Amino acid sequence: RVHKGRAVQQIMQDHESNGERFDLVVAFGDERTDEDMFDVLQGNHCFTCTVGRKASRAFYFVDSPAEVVLALQALDDVGEALLRRTRGGAARMREQALQREQLRR
Repeated sequence: RVHKGRAVQQIMQDHESNGERFDLVVAFGDERTDEDMFDVLQGNHCFTCTVGRKASRAFYFVDSPAEVVLALQALDDVGEALLRRTRGGAARMREQALQREQLRR
């Protein structure tokens, strides 16, 4: 049986087998079928969030889809602040992205 948890697990394994590592995995969901995905994404470097207050395997919750947008904006703001604080962080990330793109070609 295929479900979101298995799909996410396969994607992560494929990237890891290519030597790629995710710095952060973000997953939002609002229905039962998202719970398998949240189960797979437990642990470090994963931000799991369900929409609506209910029992869930997600670590966080927001009350509405509008709050999903706010949460993503907040994560983006934190990421930008960290890049600015890291000397040359943005330039280094662009260089790494270019290198990964060249390897894929």
